[in-house]
Amino acid sequence: MKRIVITLVLALFLASCNEFDRDYSKVDGEFARALSFTIVETEMAPGDTITLRTHFAGKAVNPATIKWGVSWQIVQDLYGEEAVLDSQSLDKWIVSPLAEVMSDDSMQIFEMKILIPDSVVRNSPAIPENWSSTLAQLGLDINPEEWGFPANKQEFLGIIEGLASLPVKDQEKEINQLLATGQGEAVSVYAGQLDGLLQLLSVKFRIYCDYTASDGFIANTTNIVRYHSKLQGIPNIWANKRPIQTGAKLYEVSGKPLKFDPSVDKFDVVFPLVNRTLSLDYNSGKSYFLEVTVDGRDQFITALEALGNQSLTYESFDSYWFSSKTGFESMGFVQLDDKTDRLAGKARLLFKVQFAEKGIVKGKPLTYQLETSDFLSGNGGRPRGKDCQEYTFIINE
Repeated sequence: MKRIVITLVLALFLASCNEFDRDYSKVDGEFARALSFTIVETEMAPGDTITLRTHFAGKAVNPATIKWGVSWQIVQDLYGEEAVLDSQSLDKWIVSPLAEVMSDDSMQIFEMKILIPDSVVRNSPAIPENWSSTLAQLGLDINPEEWGFPANKQEFLGIIEGLASLPVKDQEKEINQLLATGQGEAVSVYAGQLDGLLQLLSVKFRIYCDYTASDGFIANTTNIVRYHSKLQGIPNIWANKRPIQTGAKLYEVSGKPLKFDPSVDKFDVVFPLVNRTLSLDYNSGKSYFLEVTVDGRDQFITALEALGNQSLTYESFDSYWFSSKTGFESMGFVQLDDKTDRLAGKARLLFKVQFAEKGIVKGKPLTYQLETSDFLSGNGGRPRGKDCQEYTFIINE
């Protein structure tokens, strides 16, 4: 049996286009700042309506002064550099306009709904019309036509879209009929490779946020459209779920250990953060470690792992902390590890809390925003799930 090894690397990023004259994680109250863009649904397919959640901090943002743009056609050259082939107003695809869903002294959250064009994958120049030629470019000796899949992109997408239109309960039966090869191979083996082939049908798009105020900025977010969410009736099609920060605890530990694991190491006191808020009697002779619980940690098998008979892989997490100048100069957070609760599908992100040796602000709320985003190495064309939450600490006098 021919085997697929998918080695596509599709980088997702959130990048602000203006150059701040201060550390990336600092939020200056005199300037508006885009912290995070989150697609609430994480997985999105052609024709879906998605929810874009935007987090702003610093100076309050007037949504009426934001212009939204989009690029539906993004390609990547042989050197991995991206090129944007189109740029246009997003207005045509906005289903419901930007609306504020939360606001406090340190952060604003807005949401709007956007329609993904039905033809975004079909029209993407990132996927050649002879889509199977991509396999040869990757050094893979694969002929999809032996599986009953046409080499022509439009014909293949017709099959995928036909599968996606079926009720979930009927999809596995249909794929079994499509992949019946008569070569004595188990159909389920071929079905297990479909996730890898679908990675070749993942395309990028980019949304631009142009805040046109005098102290404005331009920011953007790049995301991935693919068919995984529409094919959940087929085994081994691994859709990504958005990880949600659901709780936090602060551990006080004797001494100055560099690392800490609450499941095995001793600690003096544990403080739960009620509503993500904590008043702390800080002791400079102690060490402090923050544990943030994230629900919805996914398991996946990449195409490479499936072919190598390896075990399920848990996704990992990147973390980004933001704060005002006062908070930034008082406390900092360094991610140590992400531990897995294998029974509950949770992750425990552990951070060492670093306090300033001098000048810690006491008696006043210190507010921080934490963005977490998931990733899985080796799974090309996979969107990243994100969450952004606010945490407040008060160092007692």
